[in-house]
Amino acid sequence: MMGWAMKNWVGFFDGGSRGNPGPAAAGAVLLDDRGDVVFEEGRFLGRRTNNEAEYEALIMLLEEVDRRGFCKGVVLGDSRLVISQMRGEWKIREPRLRALAERARSLVRGDVRFEWIPRKDNDHADDLVNEVLDREEERGRSAPPRPDRGELPEEKEEWECRYMDCLAAGYAAGTNGTAESLRAFDRIDRDFLCREQWR
Repeated sequence: MMGWAMKNWVGFFDGGSRGNPGPAAAGAVLLDDRGDVVFEEGRFLGRRTNNEAEYEALIMLLEEVDRRGFCKGVVLGDSRLVISQMRGEWKIREPRLRALAERARSLVRGDVRFEWIPRKDNDHADDLVNEVLDREEERGRSAPPRPDRGELPEEKEEWECRYMDCLAAGYAAGTNGTAESLRAFDRIDRDFLCREQWR
């Protein structure tokens, strides 16, 4: 950590998820007391909710502030939930968000204020988020196509294996294997097949 403290720094953060939960990214921008950008980063997070992405963006910003030894400043974000929770105005009921909030609070040094701003005033951090997500989407579109089912080694689907297990169980019990097993299969896997149909 540096031996001096910067006063009146300003930090912006934003997080976003396409799908909520879905592919998510965090963006953070840090300005010094002259208004110059000294740090900006967009980071892909994997699968997150919007609120998780917002908190991880805040943590990314505060980690940079702490690394630089900056002291007095203000954090600006367009997430009312995160800003209100960091100010202690709203309770945190979600365990995953509570853990992220605790991590963020542990990084706060000196006199730091948290202020909400409209999204239009947070365009720099928002642009970083969308640039990362657009890049990840493009990377996904340019990935080699998955092989056709006909090109894959033949293997039974999970529902086929379950049906064969039920069929075998019916014969083993000395019953009418087909009829009894179909009824067992229907009882066991009705929900499973419904889920697979809409997966």
